[in-house]
Amino acid sequence: MTSEPLPNGTEQVFVIGTDGTPWHRTRSTGGTWSPWSLPTCPEPDYNASC
Repeated sequence: MTSEPLPNGTEQVFVIGTDGTPWHRTRSTGGTWSPWSLPTCPEPDYNASC
């Protein structure tokens, strides 16, 4: 598991499931957590893997 606070006050958490699937969720500035979901890339970046 890794957690990353962002400058806008939100926090992102990433984990790898027991089956190898990556999962992601975000905590809003109000403290509410999003449901777990598969991470997505906003735009393809061929210099980095997503």
